[in-house]
Amino acid sequence: MADIVLSPVLQVVFDRLASPVLQKAADIWGLKDNFQNLQNALLMAQAVLEDAEDQQETNKAVRIWLSKLKDAAYHAEDLLDEIASHITMSERVGNNWVFSFIGKNELVYAEKLRFMLQELENSAVEGSKFHLRQGIVQSNRRETGPFIIESEIYGRKEDKEKIVKLLLSNDGNVCFIPIVGIGGLGKTTLAQLVHNDEEVTRHFDVKIWVFVSDDFDVKRIMKAIIESATMDKCDSFAMNVLQSKIWALLHKKRYLIVLDDVWIEDYEEWDKLEPIFRVGIDGSKIIVTTRSRKVAFMTTFPTNPYYLKGLAEEDCWKLFKSRAFLQGEEGKYPNLLEIGKKIIKKCGGVPLAAKTLGSLMRFKREEREWLFVQNSELWDLDIHHTGILPALRLSYFHLPSHLKRCFTFCSIFPKRYEIKKDKLIRMWMAEGLIQSDGARKRPEDIGEDYFQDLLWMSFFQGAGDADGSGTSGYKMLDIIHDLAKFVAGKESVIVDQGLTSNNLAQTRHASVIIDFRSPQIPEALYEAEHLRTLILFPGGNTRDDGSKVFYNFPFLRVLDVNASAFELYGFGRLLCLRYVDLSYASIITLDFKIEELPFLQTLNLYSCYNLKELPNIAKMLSLRHLNVTRCESLFTMSISFAKIYQQFGCSSSSSDKYEKIFYLSYIPGQSNQLQTLPTIVVGGFLDLIFLGQLNLHGELTIRHLENVLSSDDARSANLVRKDNLESLGLCWGNNADDADVAEEVIEGLQPHQNLKVLVVKGYPGVRFPNWKLPYLTEVHLTNCERCICLPVLGSLPLLSRLALHGMPSIRGIGREFYGEDVKRPFPSLQEFQLINFPNLEEWFYENGRGSFPILRKFVVKKCPKLTAMPLILSLQHLELRDCSAILFNFVESLSFLKYLAIEKVEGLVSFPGEFLANSPLTSLEIISCHKLCSLPSELGSLKILKSLKIRWCEKLSSLPQGLQNLKALELLEVTDCHSIVSMPDDGIGCLSSLRSLSIENCINLTSLSMSLQNLMCLEHLTIMYCPSLVSLPKDMLHLSALRSLTILSCPQILSLPEELKYVTTLDCLEIGSLPGLMDLPEWIGDIVSLRSLIISDCQNLKQLPESLKLLNALQHLSIQACPKIEERCREEVGEDWPKIAHVPYKYIGSPEVGKSSESGSSLLETTSCHF
Repeated sequence: MADIVLSPVLQVVFDRLASPVLQKAADIWGLKDNFQNLQNALLMAQAVLEDAEDQQETNKAVRIWLSKLKDAAYHAEDLLDEIASHITMSERVGNNWVFSFIGKNELVYAEKLRFMLQELENSAVEGSKFHLRQGIVQSNRRETGPFIIESEIYGRKEDKEKIVKLLLSNDGNVCFIPIVGIGGLGKTTLAQLVHNDEEVTRHFDVKIWVFVSDDFDVKRIMKAIIESATMDKCDSFAMNVLQSKIWALLHKKRYLIVLDDVWIEDYEEWDKLEPIFRVGIDGSKIIVTTRSRKVAFMTTFPTNPYYLKGLAEEDCWKLFKSRAFLQGEEGKYPNLLEIGKKIIKKCGGVPLAAKTLGSLMRFKREEREWLFVQNSELWDLDIHHTGILPALRLSYFHLPSHLKRCFTFCSIFPKRYEIKKDKLIRMWMAEGLIQSDGARKRPEDIGEDYFQDLLWMSFFQGAGDADGSGTSGYKMLDIIHDLAKFVAGKESVIVDQGLTSNNLAQTRHASVIIDFRSPQIPEALYEAEHLRTLILFPGGNTRDDGSKVFYNFPFLRVLDVNASAFELYGFGRLLCLRYVDLSYASIITLDFKIEELPFLQTLNLYSCYNLKELPNIAKMLSLRHLNVTRCESLFTMSISFAKIYQQFGCSSSSSDKYEKIFYLSYIPGQSNQLQTLPTIVVGGFLDLIFLGQLNLHGELTIRHLENVLSSDDARSANLVRKDNLESLGLCWGNNADDADVAEEVIEGLQPHQNLKVLVVKGYPGVRFPNWKLPYLTEVHLTNCERCICLPVLGSLPLLSRLALHGMPSIRGIGREFYGEDVKRPFPSLQEFQLINFPNLEEWFYENGRGSFPILRKFVVKKCPKLTAMPLILSLQHLELRDCSAILFNFVESLSFLKYLAIEKVEGLVSFPGEFLANSPLTSLEIISCHKLCSLPSELGSLKILKSLKIRWCEKLSSLPQGLQNLKALELLEVTDCHSIVSMPDDGIGCLSSLRSLSIENCINLTSLSMSLQNLMCLEHLTIMYCPSLVSLPKDMLHLSALRSLTILSCPQILSLPEELKYVTTLDCLEIGSLPGLMDLPEWIGDIVSLRSLIISDCQNLKQLPESLKLLNALQHLSIQACPKIEERCREEVGEDWPKIAHVPYKYIGSPEVGKSSESGSSLLETTSCHF
């Protein structure tokens, strides 16, 4: 049952009613009183909405009222937008919209508006009968204590050790340790584990546990501290008494206080509490468990936030098993075990979810019952009162109403979709979800605040970054996505492989996963006539006629059809459109009626390679964001300068000089709406004049600067005053050849000192300008081929990333690079790339000067003449590619190195092993070292090495001795090592932590004699292009974790090892280019876990085994370039068709055979075994 969140919807209606255009219409149509009555009724309803939204789950009548009011508000907004858009368009045609618009439509729209106002007013007033209260209703919460049964906890040993280490550290002062994570993740459990640890108990004089919840009352917390420390009830509420008692309890003692389940984000309240914590001695610690990252930084104490991650799948499985089965019982139900392992994937690493689902299955022993849970959404199961749903919904309920709607909107994205922050904020703007704060703040900035609030509350995670700091995109955990879908209910739908009509009248947001199996928008979706958002997620091209969308969805605010072949004519009907994304569209021109859309805010044309001209941007007065990056065909507009200036009311005396101008001349200087324009192609100084009048934010790249002829022209861009630009790219084309002009132009393009990122490409000048840009964090200088010296960069205090590429004229790096009077050059630099300096011979450096004190990553590539470089002891990541072997001598002194890549290091015959003895390396790559004959035995001393890749080392005859000692190794890749004949049994077979093994293009490899019995963790095994290999290992039954097996282009392999049928975890099997393979064995039907089977170029394979019918889990079957089988698999008539008819997704010869079932795995999942 979805939650109805109404406050933001009503706010949008308020805003529309207050707009000058509609106020004027109300006056003319005699509806002023109706407007006022409605506003009064909405204010009354708004006052009690929080209570109503809280009561809706238990009071059906309140829920029905909220639903009616929400529908009425949506309809009102649609109508008001429609009227306002027609009026705005009419104003552009005639001087008086009263005559041009009302004369034709007055009766129709006046009557519609009068009816709507009355309907919405009646709906709002109806709420008075429920006697709802104003204000927020506090929720009841379960209270926690410090004690726990540790034997029932799984997967938190490492987390506990880290927290205990923080607690025992004697770093001075009182230290604040927030444990941050989503609901149900186990924050309280972890706090209980460390609170009860024996070493912790001995270390602290006093231990105190306080359950805080959302009732952050300072006196209540002080009483709880006293009662926890004394085990006696405290009856006093007098502040002086409470302070005195706490002082007596904690004074000159080392204490540990746990504040569990803290929500408050008010600095003033924290300030009241802090003084009582300052009475303890140094080394005292305060643990706070919270869902909010903001809470982690509320205090002035030194802070060490600990971002708690989800459990590993293996630990989730153990927890689930402990709840689902009695002790020792699971062995009786092997079929349920396999289903259970799929069920726990719903948990997203959340222990409470694993525990709850396990408890749900405790007394269910029928396979159909387990399959029902496996195939159901978590929120559809009968677990509403058992923990996980209340735990996660609590975070949602705690959000203010405007954030609830913003979060709910995210249900439109598929699971694991990487959300771009700016794109999402612009969609929120288009949907009217961002409310003005009355402080003249840009809606984009308000949206940024909204996003950060949701990020702080862990509704988003940085993609590939646990704490969400500084990533390109964001994702929602699966379980959070499930919550978003649950609270959205019928308002949002994701269409994957078809849709049946299911009361779509309330659907406002829809996304459609387009695939060649489902190339059209389902007909049923067109019943959602009030749709506001339509997003097509590409996986193939839609074959739909766009006019159908434009006709059926007139109220669309957001249209995202990127990477589709969508027919784009018909935009003129969508008068409510505010956001349009046509990225990667194969369009040459746009429907020019798009320029008449009165509310369009965002137009994204990224990578529309064939686009040759734009509509008249000057007419698009609401446009805030225009992206024409990588529109490579967009150079000029065939329209005269005189016409442009006539439109803007300017002089056209010099029009004959510019018969054609570039598209930027369409942007009017008087418009302040345009906020972002990531890319500009310059045709002449006029483009820079218009650019100079824009107040742009974010990033800006100026291309074809060779068309700017003087510093005066360059200064007209007014970059030095654009204080909101964060990133600037200055790019010259290939035909730029005048160094003197380029040096003048770049001087005239000096940016504002607030700039953070500077990119210069193709600059033909000899010297760089001497700009003062103290806030730069990134500098990229690429293909500046004539530059003879580098600019002064060592003095930049915040520079963290530096990339220097393609500078063949530089022969030495001198003192000027560091800065003459800089005591500690490059104080913040963490990543440095030095690539393609073919003539660089000398690098001046003083190792005792303290340069590069925190540099972590250093890449040196294509610098063949460089024989010396600074000794940077802080390095953790080093890449030496296409360089002299002399540079390898510097590696031996790097005691913190974790990642080392060596590629095309000329002259490297042997690999020096001395520095490996105590090295902390976790990843080692050795690539294209064509003279390398051997690897040292010391490589076996890399106790924590996790990844080893050896590629294109033709003379390497064997893997190193001591390989068996790499107990932490998880990935091993051996590619194009033509001198290797065999894999020793005492090497690879002993790698007990190995998860991925790939052996490719070892043309003389004849056998894999290695034993597999110790490879219990191996998940991926790939053997490719080994023409001399005659057999596969026989003991594959020991590979108890194997998920994918790929065997390609091994022509002497005649059969698959039968032991493979005992691997119960195999998910994907891919075989190809095996001419000796005549038959697939019948035992393949025993691999019941198989979901993907890929067979290619097995010309002699005669038929498929009957046992394929038994593979009920099989979702994907691909058979390519196997002529005998392809003929037997013809739909309905082929002899083998009955064996494969049950498989949902089949790819036989051509892209598709038959109809794909609507069940099965998501179309976003890959069908390949490669990873």
